[in-house]
Amino acid sequence: NKWDPGISSSRCCGLPGVSCQGENVVRIRKNFGHAGHIGMLGSLKHLRYLRLRSTSISGDIGSLAGLTNLGYLRLSSTSVFGDIRSLGNLTSLGLLDLRSTSASGDIGSLAGLTSLEYLLLSSTRIFGDIGSLGGLASLGYLLLSSTSVSGDIRSLGGLSNLKYLRLSSTNVFGDIESLGNLTSLDYLGLSSTSVFGDIGNLGGLSNLGLLGLSFTSVSGNLKGLGKLTSLGTLGLHSTSVSGDIGSLGGLTSLHSLRLADTSVEGRLEILLPMRNLTSAILHRTKISG
Repeated sequence: NKWDPGISSSRCCGLPGVSCQGENVVRIRKNFGHAGHIGMLGSLKHLRYLRLRSTSISGDIGSLAGLTNLGYLRLSSTSVFGDIRSLGNLTSLGLLDLRSTSASGDIGSLAGLTSLEYLLLSSTRIFGDIGSLGGLASLGYLLLSSTSVSGDIRSLGGLSNLKYLRLSSTNVFGDIESLGNLTSLDYLGLSSTSVFGDIGNLGGLSNLGLLGLSFTSVSGNLKGLGKLTSLGTLGLHSTSVSGDIGSLGGLTSLHSLRLADTSVEGRLEILLPMRNLTSAILHRTKISG
């Protein structure tokens, strides 16, 4: 199906996935297979909710710059493109999802979107310093992996509402200690970055379900993570981490454990009580048994 560029707002109200108040379109929710140009929607000034992820929609996101009532914009896995600065005046946005698109531009151009709770821009062409986001106090979900963003992670240390932070495969750096007070975190993905520091400084993040620090310069003893009983995934592959694997014996929720190419030691039998463990990558360690 295609959007008809000549269709009026009132006629849109009769389409599946479209909600209206009076004759004003306020919500569009269509998935899978719908095609058209995003510019066709630029005149829907009352639109508050736009979800067209995984569709064949295309066009420049700048054509949405006038939709100042938008609170929810999800265009992930589409063919849209354009500079994110064109969205910098959409101050009502609580969710912005452009993952796996050709969106580009400086992340700092979104620094004024103080209502954002979800900023999802992984696998795009964005760049810039993550420090520009340090004032977005409402952020709970920040996904910028596989982009060209850079900057010191300590600039995010004051975002106390963060639950999900994914910066893997970016140019960020800094001491992980600066994130040790983000006690709401349940996902921390920093693999393949230039972060460093002692993993023990994250030992107080008791809600963590995933901790990904593989291919970084982190160090420290495994026992520093021994109280993270919610952990389901622990990735420390190719780091300078050491210690006895027995210190993880209480992490019974673990289902994925990656410790290859570390100095971790101990006996393999310690993992036997971990009934949920389905994947353990332990080659080139000092573990025996």
